Amino acid sequence: MDRMVIPWLKNLFAITAFFTTCEVHPNESKYERNMFCLDCNDNPFSRFFKKSHHKDHRVIQVIVV
Repeated sequence: MDRMVIPWLKNLFAITAFFTTCEVHPNESKYERNMFCLDCNDNPFSRFFKKSHHKDHRVIQVIVV
């Protein structure tokens, strides 16, 4: 039996770049990369890009507790 793997979930767990500094906003402390777009299934991004590049996409915010 094949297990069904959600493509974005596999990629999400493989990413090690969360909480790194945003390349566009290196001097801003609140612009760490902690967002992930389920539709794009790509690299993490800062909250700045949520409105400009992922406006109508399904986006999750990754937090550490």
